[in-house]
Amino acid sequence: MKKLVKAQDIKAIIKKYNLSEDEAYELDNICFDINAEKDMAMYSTSLSFYLSPYYTFKENKERYNAIAALLHYFGTKIQREVGPFFNKTCQTLAMTLNTAPRLIERMFRGMFLDNVRWSHQMYLADRCGLNTLELYK
Repeated sequence: MKKLVKAQDIKAIIKKYNLSEDEAYELDNICFDINAEKDMAMYSTSLSFYLSPYYTFKENKERYNAIAALLHYFGTKIQREVGPFFNKTCQTLAMTLNTAPRLIERMFRGMFLDNVRWSHQMYLADRCGLNTLELYK
């Protein structure tokens, strides 16, 4: 069984983004679900549920930061291949993590506009015909 998110990726994410113990626990659970659900339909996965508008992160900021770190980490890897294009990055990331591209777009917009921890690590311009997403390392 080929894993989508490997153990060395999880360790690298925890170290790179300085995740707390609770955030690391959430990241491990999310990555386990991603690997277990890799053959399911993209709208049926637990990551799609967490990214959907029906799930709020108000009670669980650790899960939000774990998902944000996961998306940022794999997004920077993908942007080396596709360039700083918002839609291409989200589509490729969605295919990699088996979730819907529009949900990833929604998460990136929230990370850039509403979150102090993540907004300085990225630049997003997707209005008025712009299609730019720059993820800083």
